[in-house]
Amino acid sequence: MSKLHAKKYVTAFSGTVIAVVFALFALGLSTLESWVPQWKLKPGAEAPVTVRLPARYFRITMLRNEFHYLSTASSNCPHLVPRGAKLQRGRECTGLALAYEKARRELEPQRLAGNFAFYLIVGVVLSSFMRQRRMGRARQLRAQNTVFALFILLMAVSKAILLFTSFSAVILPIATVPALVAYYCRKQVGLLSAITSAVLVSSLVNFDIELFIIFAISGTATVVTVQQRSRRAVQIKAGAMAAWVAVIATVVTTL
Repeated sequence: MSKLHAKKYVTAFSGTVIAVVFALFALGLSTLESWVPQWKLKPGAEAPVTVRLPARYFRITMLRNEFHYLSTASSNCPHLVPRGAKLQRGRECTGLALAYEKARRELEPQRLAGNFAFYLIVGVVLSSFMRQRRMGRARQLRAQNTVFALFILLMAVSKAILLFTSFSAVILPIATVPALVAYYCRKQVGLLSAITSAVLVSSLVNFDIELFIIFAISGTATVVTVQQRSRRAVQIKAGAMAAWVAVIATVVTTL
């Protein structure tokens, strides 16, 4: 009976398998809208999903389809095409949005391979860190499966908010996973989970550095204030403090 209840620990092989499965799911979620033809942006028709252009606007060489990022906006065009909005033909903003939409829908093999390798490296690093002897229950197979499943769920929820609402990306529930990991595992794992969450979610918004900073600070603040096995009121206060830190980080990065 003791063997049936023995704890299974993650090995280098099983950790790599977990990282590969995680990378496949993450790649699918990050490029989800590009695989659905019905979600393509068309002039004169309502946008089926929200299209978020890079925060630093760009000019486009139409013949070469090149994107040139600038320190300031190149025009008065918005960085967001909300779901249900109509793009008017012949407008500069419409041309910019359609050119960006066309470029990101061209799923080149090398780009997919690069994205997969990026998510795989993130997964391998996180799994390797959690396998260390001093990480306690984070070394267990069930714990690692749960943590990586939470990351996939975080990306899925964030992707749904980004595609089907026009809310700012700042409201994404970035601190949820780090808080749970810090509560049930060690704070060291929670801190790495905060950075991992920031990296994964910022990858859904063109790796916006300002959003990454906000996500990282918010997640880290949550982990620092979380107390393991403490009362619910204390955890609520920790979440409220993390929200205030996120607001302050947003104001600072905006300025």
